[in-house]
Amino acid sequence: MKTYALFASFFFLSGCLLTHKEVMEDMKLSPSDPAQEPALMEKKDSKKTLSVKKGDVFIKGVSVTEKFSLIDDSIRELRGQIEIANKTQKARMDQTEQGLLALIQALELQVAALSNKVEKIERKKESKSEKELPENFFEKAEKLFKEKNWKAAIINYEKYREKNKKGDYYKKSTFQIGVCFQNLGMSKEAKVFFREIVESFPNSVEAKEAKKRLSVKTKKPKKK
Repeated sequence: MKTYALFASFFFLSGCLLTHKEVMEDMKLSPSDPAQEPALMEKKDSKKTLSVKKGDVFIKGVSVTEKFSLIDDSIRELRGQIEIANKTQKARMDQTEQGLLALIQALELQVAALSNKVEKIERKKESKSEKELPENFFEKAEKLFKEKNWKAAIINYEKYREKNKKGDYYKKSTFQIGVCFQNLGMSKEAKVFFREIVESFPNSVEAKEAKKRLSVKTKKPKKK
């Protein structure tokens, strides 16, 4: 029994001495010593393997190489985010550009429609102005005169005179108005226009005819 107890005590002490030796080795490795720090880290965490280069520098237990690696990872991640953001922004810009192009096309269609309307209005104005030319009034008056529509003829002759006081048909229009009034039995009104012809255009053919008509005396109806 004594022999067995001594053997057990020796085995226990040997284990304690081995453990104490390991502890002393750990204490000899100073964390502040950059050359010994990798060995200390590898001993403390055997599961974690660090790719440490010779002469590497450690900051708070982490090697500079590892820090650079982490920074590179962060940079790659940021670049990926930037690329995604650029793609998103480009997609939005493309969508905005398409919207603007559609708006421009719609505005161009509106401009074209307005241009057509303006063109139609201008054509109507031109056609209307053509209808209201002084010559047109004179031609219409001549037609009405031949039809013996004296009142309508007077109106159109007068419109020609108002719009074209120096026109080629001004003298004839004035004379014709006098004739129309004469045919309506309105001799006083007729004489006003005949006298205007004689005074304003004394050497004209219309003035000679006007003098003849002025010299003609209207017969008064006989009293019974």
